[in-house]
Amino acid sequence: MTDEINRRIRTLLPMACDGVGPSQTCLDIARGMQAAGADIDVFVNRISVPKGRLPVKSLLSGPFSRIPYPWTKGILTRILEEWYLHNTRETDVAYLWPGTSIRVHREIHRRSIPIVLEGINTRMKHAKSVLDAAYEELGATPAHNITEQRIQEEEEQLSLATSILAPSPAVESALRGHPIASRVISSSYGTHVPSRLPPLASSRRQSEVVFLFCGYACVRKGIHHLLTVWPRMPSTARLRIVGRIEPLIAEKFSRVLSSGQVELTGFVNDVAAEYAAADVFVLPSLEEGDPLVTYEAAVRGLPLLVSAMGAGRLVHASWVIEPSNQDELLHALSAVHLSRCLRQKLGERAQAAVTAHDWTVVGEKRLRGISQLLCRGYVAGINK
Repeated sequence: MTDEINRRIRTLLPMACDGVGPSQTCLDIARGMQAAGADIDVFVNRISVPKGRLPVKSLLSGPFSRIPYPWTKGILTRILEEWYLHNTRETDVAYLWPGTSIRVHREIHRRSIPIVLEGINTRMKHAKSVLDAAYEELGATPAHNITEQRIQEEEEQLSLATSILAPSPAVESALRGHPIASRVISSSYGTHVPSRLPPLASSRRQSEVVFLFCGYACVRKGIHHLLTVWPRMPSTARLRIVGRIEPLIAEKFSRVLSSGQVELTGFVNDVAAEYAAADVFVLPSLEEGDPLVTYEAAVRGLPLLVSAMGAGRLVHASWVIEPSNQDELLHALSAVHLSRCLRQKLGERAQAAVTAHDWTVVGEKRLRGISQLLCRGYVAGINK
Protein backbone atom coordinates (compact mmCIF):
# COMPACT_ATOMS: atom_id res chain seq x y z
CA MET A 1 0.00 0.00 0.00
CA THR A 2 1.17 3.56 -0.57
CA ASP A 3 2.17 5.81 2.31
CA GLU A 4 -1.09 7.72 1.88
CA ILE A 5 -3.16 4.68 2.85
CA ASN A 6 -0.66 2.74 4.89
CA ARG A 7 -3.12 1.66 7.58
CA ARG A 8 -2.80 -1.31 9.90
CA ILE A 9 -5.48 -3.89 9.22
CA ARG A 10 -6.93 -4.89 12.58
CA THR A 11 -8.70 -8.22 12.14
CA LEU A 12 -11.34 -9.34 14.63
CA LEU A 13 -12.20 -13.05 14.52
CA PRO A 14 -14.37 -13.83 17.56
CA MET A 15 -13.92 -17.60 17.50
CA ALA A 16 -11.43 -20.35 18.21
CA CYS A 17 -8.57 -20.98 15.77
CA ASP A 18 -8.43 -24.77 15.79
CA GLY A 19 -7.23 -25.35 12.23
CA VAL A 20 -10.63 -25.79 10.56
CA GLY A 21 -13.48 -23.75 9.12
CA PRO A 22 -13.66 -19.95 8.92
CA SER A 23 -10.91 -19.49 11.50
CA GLN A 24 -8.36 -21.28 9.34
CA THR A 25 -9.60 -19.39 6.28
CA CYS A 26 -9.03 -16.12 8.13
CA LEU A 27 -5.47 -17.08 9.06
CA ASP A 28 -4.69 -18.17 5.49
CA ILE A 29 -6.03 -14.89 4.11
CA ALA A 30 -4.14 -12.84 6.70
CA ARG A 31 -0.88 -14.63 5.89
CA GLY A 32 -1.44 -13.99 2.19
CA MET A 33 -2.06 -10.30 2.83
CA GLN A 34 0.98 -10.13 5.11
CA ALA A 35 3.15 -11.67 2.35
CA ALA A 36 1.89 -8.91 0.04
CA GLY A 37 3.09 -6.24 2.44
CA ALA A 38 0.09 -5.65 4.70
CA ASP A 39 0.56 -4.53 8.29
CA ILE A 40 -2.03 -6.92 9.68
CA ASP A 41 -2.84 -8.62 12.94
CA VAL A 42 -5.60 -10.96 14.08
CA PHE A 43 -7.49 -10.94 17.39
CA VAL A 44 -8.95 -14.37 18.32
CA ASN A 45 -10.55 -16.04 21.32
CA ARG A 46 -8.01 -18.83 21.43
CA ILE A 47 -5.53 -20.57 19.17
CA SER A 48 -4.25 -24.14 19.07
CA VAL A 49 -2.46 -24.08 15.69
CA PRO A 50 0.97 -22.61 14.82
CA LYS A 51 0.95 -18.84 14.36
CA GLY A 52 4.07 -18.66 12.24
CA ARG A 53 5.13 -15.04 11.69
CA LEU A 54 1.54 -13.78 11.68
CA PRO A 55 0.81 -11.48 14.66
CA VAL A 56 -2.06 -13.28 16.35
CA LYS A 57 -3.40 -11.82 19.60
CA SER A 58 -5.09 -14.66 21.46
CA LEU A 59 -6.77 -14.69 24.85
CA LEU A 60 -5.98 -18.38 25.33
CA SER A 61 -3.13 -20.40 23.88
CA GLY A 62 -0.93 -23.35 24.77
CA PRO A 63 -2.45 -25.73 27.35
CA PHE A 64 -5.32 -23.30 28.09
CA SER A 65 -6.55 -23.71 24.50
CA ARG A 66 -7.60 -27.25 25.38
CA ILE A 67 -10.34 -26.05 27.72
CA PRO A 68 -13.71 -27.09 26.14
CA TYR A 69 -14.62 -24.12 23.98
CA PRO A 70 -18.38 -24.01 24.81
CA TRP A 71 -17.43 -23.34 28.44
CA THR A 72 -15.51 -20.20 27.59
CA LYS A 73 -16.89 -18.88 24.29
CA GLY A 74 -19.26 -16.24 25.66
CA ILE A 75 -16.94 -14.63 28.17
CA LEU A 76 -13.93 -14.89 25.84
CA THR A 77 -15.76 -13.10 23.04
CA ARG A 78 -16.81 -10.24 25.32
CA ILE A 79 -13.28 -9.79 26.66
CA LEU A 80 -11.78 -10.11 23.17
CA GLU A 81 -14.02 -7.38 21.79
CA GLU A 82 -13.04 -5.00 24.58
CA TRP A 83 -9.37 -5.78 23.94
CA TYR A 84 -9.87 -5.16 20.22
CA LEU A 85 -11.63 -1.82 20.77
CA HIS A 86 -8.90 -0.71 23.15
CA ASN A 87 -6.18 -1.45 20.55
CA THR A 88 -7.88 -0.14 17.40
CA ARG A 89 -6.98 3.41 16.34
CA GLU A 90 -8.46 5.96 13.93
CA THR A 91 -5.55 5.29 11.57
CA ASP A 92 -6.43 1.57 11.29
CA VAL A 93 -8.81 -0.42 9.11
CA ALA A 94 -11.24 -2.59 11.08
CA TYR A 95 -11.55 -5.96 9.33
CA LEU A 96 -14.54 -7.62 11.02
CA TRP A 97 -15.53 -11.27 10.65
CA PRO A 98 -19.01 -12.71 11.29
CA GLY A 99 -19.77 -13.21 14.96
CA THR A 100 -18.63 -9.72 15.88
CA SER A 101 -21.30 -8.06 18.00
CA ILE A 102 -23.30 -5.14 16.66
CA ARG A 103 -21.92 -3.11 19.59
CA VAL A 104 -18.42 -3.30 18.11
CA HIS A 105 -19.68 -2.31 14.66
CA ARG A 106 -21.42 0.72 16.12
CA GLU A 107 -18.43 1.80 18.21
CA ILE A 108 -15.94 1.47 15.35
CA HIS A 109 -18.25 3.43 13.07
CA ARG A 110 -18.71 6.10 15.75
CA ARG A 111 -14.93 6.55 15.76
CA SER A 112 -14.95 7.06 11.95
CA ILE A 113 -12.67 4.06 11.38
CA PRO A 114 -13.13 2.31 7.99
CA ILE A 115 -14.90 -1.03 8.40
CA VAL A 116 -14.32 -3.89 5.97
CA LEU A 117 -16.56 -6.93 6.45
CA GLU A 118 -15.91 -10.53 5.44
CA GLY A 119 -18.85 -12.02 3.50
CA ILE A 120 -18.36 -15.71 4.21
CA ASN A 121 -21.92 -16.53 3.08
CA THR A 122 -24.61 -14.76 1.11
CA ARG A 123 -26.66 -12.03 2.74
CA MET A 124 -28.98 -13.61 5.33
CA LYS A 125 -31.99 -11.86 3.85
CA HIS A 126 -31.32 -13.75 0.62
CA ALA A 127 -30.26 -17.02 2.22
CA LYS A 128 -33.40 -17.29 4.33
CA SER A 129 -35.72 -17.11 1.33
CA VAL A 130 -33.70 -19.77 -0.52
CA LEU A 131 -33.56 -22.15 2.43
CA ASP A 132 -37.17 -21.60 3.53
CA ALA A 133 -38.28 -22.67 0.05
CA ALA A 134 -36.03 -25.74 0.13
CA TYR A 135 -37.34 -26.94 3.48
CA GLU A 136 -40.92 -26.23 2.41
CA GLU A 137 -40.37 -28.40 -0.66
CA LEU A 138 -39.37 -31.24 1.68
CA GLY A 139 -42.38 -30.60 3.91
CA ALA A 140 -40.14 -29.78 6.87
CA THR A 141 -39.65 -26.96 9.36
CA PRO A 142 -36.64 -24.80 8.40
CA ALA A 143 -33.53 -25.66 10.42
CA HIS A 144 -31.21 -22.89 9.25
CA ASN A 145 -31.36 -20.68 12.37
CA ILE A 146 -31.63 -17.48 10.33
CA THR A 147 -34.06 -15.31 12.32
CA GLU A 148 -35.53 -11.91 11.53
CA GLN A 149 -33.48 -10.49 14.38
CA ARG A 150 -30.25 -11.81 12.86
CA ILE A 151 -31.26 -10.42 9.48
CA GLN A 152 -31.93 -6.97 10.93
CA GLU A 153 -28.60 -7.00 12.73
CA GLU A 154 -26.72 -7.95 9.56
CA GLU A 155 -28.51 -5.23 7.60
CA GLU A 156 -27.35 -2.68 10.18
CA GLN A 157 -23.79 -4.03 10.01
CA LEU A 158 -23.82 -3.60 6.23
CA SER A 159 -25.09 -0.02 6.63
CA LEU A 160 -22.30 0.83 9.06
CA ALA A 161 -19.54 -0.71 6.94
CA THR A 162 -17.26 0.99 4.45
CA SER A 163 -17.02 -2.12 2.29
CA ILE A 164 -17.36 -5.89 2.22
CA LEU A 165 -15.09 -8.53 0.73
CA ALA A 166 -17.30 -10.72 -1.45
CA PRO A 167 -15.62 -14.09 -2.13
CA SER A 168 -18.03 -15.21 -4.85
CA PRO A 169 -20.50 -13.96 -7.47
CA ALA A 170 -23.33 -15.27 -5.28
CA VAL A 171 -22.31 -13.05 -2.36
CA GLU A 172 -22.09 -10.04 -4.68
CA SER A 173 -25.47 -10.79 -6.24
CA ALA A 174 -27.17 -11.11 -2.85
CA LEU A 175 -26.01 -7.58 -1.95
CA ARG A 176 -27.79 -5.94 -4.86
CA GLY A 177 -30.19 -3.27 -3.71
CA HIS A 178 -28.12 -2.37 -0.67
CA PRO A 179 -26.04 0.84 -0.77
CA ILE A 180 -22.89 -1.14 0.02
CA ALA A 181 -23.22 -2.94 -3.32
CA SER A 182 -21.32 -0.09 -5.01
CA ARG A 183 -18.41 -0.58 -2.62
CA VAL A 184 -18.03 -4.35 -2.77
CA ILE A 185 -14.48 -5.68 -3.11
CA SER A 186 -14.62 -8.71 -5.41
CA SER A 187 -12.44 -11.45 -4.02
CA SER A 188 -12.32 -15.21 -3.58
CA TYR A 189 -11.18 -17.89 -1.21
CA GLY A 190 -8.48 -20.34 -2.14
CA THR A 191 -6.19 -23.13 -1.10
CA HIS A 192 -2.51 -23.99 -0.85
CA VAL A 193 -1.44 -24.78 -4.40
CA PRO A 194 1.74 -26.90 -4.44
CA SER A 195 4.51 -26.10 -6.91
CA ARG A 196 4.06 -29.59 -8.30
CA LEU A 197 0.40 -30.40 -8.82
CA PRO A 198 -0.88 -33.92 -8.05
CA PRO A 199 -1.72 -36.24 -10.96
CA LEU A 200 -5.23 -35.94 -12.32
CA ALA A 201 -7.85 -38.20 -10.78
CA SER A 202 -8.63 -39.53 -14.27
CA SER A 203 -5.13 -41.05 -14.48
CA ARG A 204 -6.22 -43.86 -12.17
CA ARG A 205 -7.65 -47.04 -13.68
CA GLN A 206 -10.43 -48.72 -11.76
CA SER A 207 -13.78 -50.33 -12.39
CA GLU A 208 -15.77 -48.00 -10.11
CA VAL A 209 -16.15 -44.24 -10.34
CA VAL A 210 -16.21 -42.57 -6.94
CA PHE A 211 -18.25 -39.37 -6.57
CA LEU A 212 -17.18 -37.37 -3.52
CA PHE A 213 -19.44 -35.08 -1.49
CA CYS A 214 -17.45 -33.35 1.23
CA GLY A 215 -19.04 -31.31 4.01
CA TYR A 216 -22.16 -31.24 6.15
CA ALA A 217 -24.74 -33.22 4.15
CA CYS A 218 -27.67 -30.89 4.70
CA VAL A 219 -30.47 -29.16 2.83
CA ARG A 220 -28.34 -26.04 2.42
CA LYS A 221 -25.75 -28.09 0.53
CA GLY A 222 -28.43 -29.55 -1.75
CA ILE A 223 -27.68 -33.14 -0.77
CA HIS A 224 -31.38 -34.04 -1.00
CA HIS A 225 -31.33 -33.37 -4.74
CA LEU A 226 -28.33 -35.64 -5.19
CA LEU A 227 -29.83 -38.45 -3.09
CA THR A 228 -33.13 -38.19 -4.99
CA VAL A 229 -31.51 -39.13 -8.31
CA TRP A 230 -28.74 -41.39 -7.04
CA PRO A 231 -30.82 -44.63 -7.09
CA ARG A 232 -30.98 -44.23 -10.90
CA MET A 233 -27.18 -44.36 -11.22
CA PRO A 234 -25.51 -47.68 -12.23
CA SER A 235 -23.84 -49.92 -9.67
CA THR A 236 -20.36 -48.92 -10.88
CA ALA A 237 -20.98 -45.37 -9.60
CA ARG A 238 -20.32 -44.94 -5.90
CA LEU A 239 -21.29 -41.89 -3.85
CA ARG A 240 -19.05 -41.23 -0.85
CA ILE A 241 -20.29 -38.67 1.69
CA VAL A 242 -17.54 -37.33 3.92
CA GLY A 243 -19.08 -35.40 6.79
CA ARG A 244 -22.00 -35.41 9.16
CA ILE A 245 -25.60 -35.94 7.97
CA GLU A 246 -28.41 -33.55 8.84
CA PRO A 247 -31.04 -35.49 10.85
CA LEU A 248 -33.79 -34.54 8.39
CA ILE A 249 -31.74 -35.96 5.50
CA ALA A 250 -30.93 -39.12 7.46
CA GLU A 251 -34.64 -39.66 8.09
CA LYS A 252 -36.06 -38.84 4.66
CA PHE A 253 -33.35 -40.62 2.67
CA SER A 254 -32.68 -43.56 5.00
CA ARG A 255 -33.39 -46.08 2.26
CA VAL A 256 -30.84 -44.82 -0.25
CA LEU A 257 -28.30 -44.06 2.48
CA SER A 258 -28.44 -47.70 3.64
CA SER A 259 -28.82 -49.27 0.20
CA GLY A 260 -25.14 -49.95 -0.42
CA GLN A 261 -25.04 -47.35 -3.20
CA VAL A 262 -23.75 -44.72 -0.79
CA GLU A 263 -20.80 -44.77 1.62
CA LEU A 264 -20.88 -42.67 4.79
CA THR A 265 -17.66 -41.81 6.58
CA GLY A 266 -18.81 -39.22 9.09
CA PHE A 267 -16.28 -36.57 10.07
CA VAL A 268 -12.68 -37.41 9.12
CA ASN A 269 -9.38 -35.71 9.93
CA ASP A 270 -7.57 -36.82 6.78
CA VAL A 271 -9.70 -35.19 4.10
CA ALA A 272 -6.74 -35.20 1.68
CA ALA A 273 -6.94 -39.00 1.49
CA GLU A 274 -10.61 -38.74 0.50
CA TYR A 275 -9.83 -36.40 -2.39
CA ALA A 276 -7.00 -38.67 -3.48
CA ALA A 277 -9.32 -41.69 -3.63
CA ALA A 278 -12.14 -39.92 -5.52
CA ASP A 279 -12.81 -39.54 -9.25
CA VAL A 280 -15.42 -36.74 -9.31
CA PHE A 281 -16.29 -33.95 -6.90
CA VAL A 282 -19.98 -33.09 -6.55
CA LEU A 283 -21.54 -30.19 -4.64
CA PRO A 284 -25.15 -29.25 -5.53
CA SER A 285 -25.23 -26.46 -2.94
CA LEU A 286 -28.17 -24.05 -2.67
CA GLU A 287 -26.46 -21.35 -0.60
CA GLU A 288 -22.72 -20.71 -0.17
CA GLY A 289 -20.05 -18.09 0.07
CA ASP A 290 -17.11 -19.60 -1.82
CA PRO A 291 -16.66 -23.25 -0.78
CA LEU A 292 -13.10 -24.21 0.11
CA VAL A 293 -13.81 -27.85 -0.71
CA THR A 294 -14.22 -26.93 -4.38
CA TYR A 295 -10.72 -25.40 -4.49
CA GLU A 296 -9.26 -28.40 -2.67
CA ALA A 297 -10.88 -30.78 -5.16
CA ALA A 298 -9.60 -28.71 -8.08
CA VAL A 299 -6.00 -28.88 -6.85
CA ARG A 300 -6.22 -32.67 -7.06
CA GLY A 301 -7.60 -32.56 -10.60
CA LEU A 302 -11.10 -33.75 -9.78
CA PRO A 303 -13.85 -32.82 -12.24
CA LEU A 304 -16.13 -30.28 -10.56
CA LEU A 305 -19.81 -31.19 -10.91
CA VAL A 306 -21.38 -28.38 -8.92
CA SER A 307 -24.17 -25.84 -8.68
CA ALA A 308 -23.41 -22.18 -9.35
CA MET A 309 -23.21 -21.71 -5.58
CA GLY A 310 -20.88 -24.68 -5.24
CA ALA A 311 -18.63 -23.41 -8.04
CA GLY A 312 -17.93 -20.01 -6.48
CA ARG A 313 -15.14 -18.25 -8.39
CA LEU A 314 -14.31 -21.49 -10.23
CA VAL A 315 -17.56 -21.33 -12.16
CA HIS A 316 -15.80 -21.25 -15.55
CA ALA A 317 -13.80 -24.36 -14.64
CA SER A 318 -16.83 -26.38 -13.53
CA TRP A 319 -19.74 -28.31 -15.00
CA VAL A 320 -22.48 -26.18 -13.47
CA ILE A 321 -25.83 -27.85 -12.86
CA GLU A 322 -29.18 -26.71 -11.49
CA PRO A 323 -29.67 -29.04 -8.48
CA SER A 324 -33.46 -29.00 -8.53
CA ASN A 325 -33.58 -30.11 -12.19
CA GLN A 326 -33.44 -33.89 -11.75
CA ASP A 327 -33.03 -34.66 -15.44
CA GLU A 328 -30.15 -32.19 -15.81
CA LEU A 329 -28.45 -33.47 -12.66
CA LEU A 330 -28.79 -37.11 -13.68
CA HIS A 331 -27.51 -36.36 -17.19
CA ALA A 332 -24.39 -34.67 -15.82
CA LEU A 333 -23.71 -37.46 -13.32
CA SER A 334 -24.16 -40.13 -15.98
CA ALA A 335 -22.01 -38.37 -18.58
CA VAL A 336 -19.12 -37.90 -16.18
CA HIS A 337 -19.49 -41.46 -14.94
CA LEU A 338 -19.37 -42.98 -18.42
CA SER A 339 -16.53 -40.97 -19.96
CA ARG A 340 -12.99 -41.10 -18.60
CA CYS A 341 -12.00 -38.69 -21.36
CA LEU A 342 -14.58 -36.17 -20.14
CA ARG A 343 -13.37 -36.57 -16.56
CA GLN A 344 -9.83 -35.88 -17.71
CA LYS A 345 -10.86 -32.76 -19.64
CA LEU A 346 -12.84 -31.38 -16.70
CA GLY A 347 -10.08 -32.25 -14.23
CA GLU A 348 -7.46 -30.47 -16.34
CA ARG A 349 -9.65 -27.39 -16.55
CA ALA A 350 -10.21 -27.30 -12.79
CA GLN A 351 -6.56 -27.82 -11.94
CA ALA A 352 -5.43 -25.11 -14.35
CA ALA A 353 -7.92 -22.60 -12.94
CA VAL A 354 -7.12 -23.17 -9.27
CA THR A 355 -3.49 -22.04 -9.64
CA ALA A 356 -4.79 -18.45 -9.64
CA HIS A 357 -6.29 -19.01 -6.18
CA ASP A 358 -3.30 -19.83 -4.03
CA TRP A 359 -3.64 -18.03 -0.70
CA THR A 360 -0.68 -15.78 -1.51
CA VAL A 361 -2.41 -14.61 -4.70
CA VAL A 362 -5.75 -14.24 -2.91
CA GLY A 363 -4.15 -12.19 -0.13
CA GLU A 364 -2.40 -9.86 -2.56
CA LYS A 365 -5.61 -9.22 -4.52
CA ARG A 366 -7.56 -8.54 -1.34
CA LEU A 367 -4.96 -6.08 -0.11
CA ARG A 368 -5.01 -4.32 -3.47
CA GLY A 369 -8.81 -4.12 -3.33
CA ILE A 370 -8.79 -2.51 0.11
CA SER A 371 -6.07 -0.09 -1.00
CA GLN A 372 -7.96 0.93 -4.13
CA LEU A 373 -11.14 1.43 -2.12
CA LEU A 374 -9.38 3.82 0.27
CA CYS A 375 -7.68 5.59 -2.65
CA ARG A 376 -11.09 6.35 -4.14
CA GLY A 377 -11.96 8.32 -1.02
CA TYR A 378 -13.91 5.71 0.91
CA VAL A 379 -12.41 6.63 4.24
CA ALA A 380 -13.65 7.13 7.75
CA GLY A 381 -17.02 8.80 8.03
CA ILE A 382 -18.30 7.77 4.58
CA ASN A 383 -21.60 6.51 5.94
CA LYS A 384 -22.36 9.36 8.31
